Amino acid sequence: MEQVRYQSNQIQKMIDRLGERGKTLDDCINFYFLHLEQETKRSIVPPIKELCQKWYVEKRDSTNRPIRTKTKNELKSYHKFIIDHWGNLKPFEVNRKVLNGVYEELNNSNVTKRQKNRYVRQFFNWCKLEGYCSENPADGIKITVKKSEVTILKPSEIVELLRLVEKKFPEMVGFYVLCVFGGLRPSESQRVVWDDINFEGKEIYVNSEGKTGSRRFILEECPETNVLWVWLNHLKSIRGHQPFNPTKNHEGTQKKIRSIVKFPWSQDVLRHSFGTYYYNLIHDLGKVVHDMGNSETICKRHYVRSVANSDTKEFWGIRPEENDQKPNDSSLQSTPLVRILSDETVNSNGETSVTC
Repeated sequence: MEQVRYQSNQIQKMIDRLGERGKTLDDCINFYFLHLEQETKRSIVPPIKELCQKWYVEKRDSTNRPIRTKTKNELKSYHKFIIDHWGNLKPFEVNRKVLNGVYEELNNSNVTKRQKNRYVRQFFNWCKLEGYCSENPADGIKITVKKSEVTILKPSEIVELLRLVEKKFPEMVGFYVLCVFGGLRPSESQRVVWDDINFEGKEIYVNSEGKTGSRRFILEECPETNVLWVWLNHLKSIRGHQPFNPTKNHEGTQKKIRSIVKFPWSQDVLRHSFGTYYYNLIHDLGKVVHDMGNSETICKRHYVRSVANSDTKEFWGIRPEENDQKPNDSSLQSTPLVRILSDETVNSNGETSVTC
């Protein structure tokens, strides 16, 4: 009887304490069973290494939202990053502090850290949608990237790059020529094949896999920029039977080339170089805005800067090593300049071209 009375007193005390907080014994029991139910559900949630692999495969193989090859390569790399750092945890065990702790220890630039966090956020969004966690720990994480000074390559550095590629990586010549003398983005240049280049009509077509959509480059006369077609015609004469771009390990080869050159390499340096030398050639901001496909603000920030006339002349005079022509050669007369069709221009095949 004493034991029963003791238990009854304890229960009454709990009831009194619950009453002080506006709760009943039923509330307490229901809450406890809900807790047990949640614990059971949490216990059967797979670890991140299993979930991340499932997310990776779904995203990689999606036919509803297909992703381009470059994104697939990034996805493969960042899904491995997630598994390596949090693979043995469960999604609900990762919070913002856990993520920031890893980011702080990474020997990467903040640009790279921010990119990694972008994929981490995508993964945890997927986990939320699938019911594996209630919050996304990557939300609200701020990784500051300082605005860096836009840099361009000197003509001598561009010569160094192209001579290296000619000698050691001839399969990459076309890619770099379009970036350097056409102003194409690397993702655009990487997708070009021989059939996209109309030598007779002087136009280059870029397919719609990238962020800018399908684009058709049309040319107008400007003697200096014939350098683009001097290179392309030379390349066709010696490698026209080979793919215009490598079909394997393209980005790996780019990284190798960047590691070999003796000058610093910054993001978008080839496009910035083209835009700057282009502006210094024509001194027409409106045309640069149109042909580069950037806003006036971006063009002013990136391309409107003075370079020596001798550097501008030297840049537009760079020729293939085996076809080294002087800039005043007669072959430079009545030759084209890369120009982009205006937004929503429809070609004869019904394809819509958009400005870069």
